[in-house]
Amino acid sequence: MAKVQKRTGPIKGNDGKSLKERIINHRAIVLLTLACGGLAAIATAIGNIEQISRYISGTPPEISEIIKNLASESIQLRIKGANDAGSLGNAPSKTLDTALQVLTATIQQRSNDPATQMPGDVEAALKSISKLLKAADTRSLKVVFPEFQGLNYFFADMHGLYLRGITIRESSLEDANLDGANLTDAKLQNVTLSRAKFQTAILSSAEIYSSCLENADFRKATLISTAVESSDLNGANFEEATLEGSKFTNSRLAYASFKEAGLRKADFGSALNLTNAQLESGRQRQDVIWPEEQNRISRLTTCKE
Repeated sequence: MAKVQKRTGPIKGNDGKSLKERIINHRAIVLLTLACGGLAAIATAIGNIEQISRYISGTPPEISEIIKNLASESIQLRIKGANDAGSLGNAPSKTLDTALQVLTATIQQRSNDPATQMPGDVEAALKSISKLLKAADTRSLKVVFPEFQGLNYFFADMHGLYLRGITIRESSLEDANLDGANLTDAKLQNVTLSRAKFQTAILSSAEIYSSCLENADFRKATLISTAVESSDLNGANFEEATLEGSKFTNSRLAYASFKEAGLRKADFGSALNLTNAQLESGRQRQDVIWPEEQNRISRLTTCKE
């Protein structure tokens, strides 16, 4: 009888790839397809692939369960998978990144026009994204920040959410509640946020471009080194907010209140419809760049008349 030679390395196919490599590559294709929204066919097959990978590639069972839930046609199960990924202390960055992509695609698929009240599953998905982003930052993991376009909801409740680095374009979120939210490094472009609440929110290093924030409430908010350009903030309330180093370029600020706001090094040089008297009610006015032309009128049309 021929002696069976004991293998010491991984089993390899004709192409030189081990079974472990095949599984990992297969899963990568699965996850990429998931992020693009093709969920149905893969959800059936992913169970067998992941079951094998537990023994060969060492994938923990909890990660496998997360991936199966992210592959589900059920929005609730996708959210559960994402929440579990955010709670798992040893989840790799790829798992968190995939969960973010799946939820971003899920929310984007639910985008609508005209605006409606935000559905409960979209609200839950945003809360899950908040959890994932916070987990990634806590562990210093690199992830791709969510980008949204065409989100049209009124009275959206996003208070207290951790949304660092997100991008929102061409959207309408009138009367949104973002009190206490963290929007550091966020990008808002062509977004309507009239009467939105940003009390105690953090918008440091955020970029706000061509957006409507009439009568928005920024009381006690933190806007350090925030860039605001070609936007309408008529009637906005910045009382006791911190605006240190922020720049308002070609943006309207008629009737905006800066009472007790920290204005150190803030740049209002090209601000529109703004008077020195409005800024004089602020504090820490060292090195403030005052409006070059008092109450300069503009033709901005970022807000619907």
